[in-house]
Amino acid sequence: MNPPDHPPAPPRPPAGWLERNWKTVLPIGIGAALIIVIGCCGGTIYSVMMMLRGSEVHDMAYERATTDPRVIERLGSPIEEGMMVQGQISYSNDDGAAVLQIPIKGPTTKAQINVTAERTDGAWIILYLDVEFSEHDRVVITQQQP
Repeated sequence: MNPPDHPPAPPRPPAGWLERNWKTVLPIGIGAALIIVIGCCGGTIYSVMMMLRGSEVHDMAYERATTDPRVIERLGSPIEEGMMVQGQISYSNDDGAAVLQIPIKGPTTKAQINVTAERTDGAWIILYLDVEFSEHDRVVITQQQP
């Protein structure tokens, strides 16, 4: 006995473009998402560094440190600022506080400016300023007594 004849299954509709190309689209999509995330993070870091670098306390500290004869003698001339300014600045009306680390370099070596400042009635006062050449080697430029 022969099995009953069944009508043939209807043909499958052709696959869509995404179904045919998903192995190419997936890595491109993940790569694009990573580029966007890395770009946003990099842009945020760059913006914060530029805000720190453009601050009044940064300019005061950099000027004092790079014109000190002891620093010029150690670093040589010209003295240039490094890329990664770090720290924090906080404001509340005309008062505030700042702690910054500013990398600098000269022809002979590298160093870091460390500054602690206070803002009272709209004017910055540097409480502590030094240039650190290594962990135990620094030139203290300003040190206010408590």
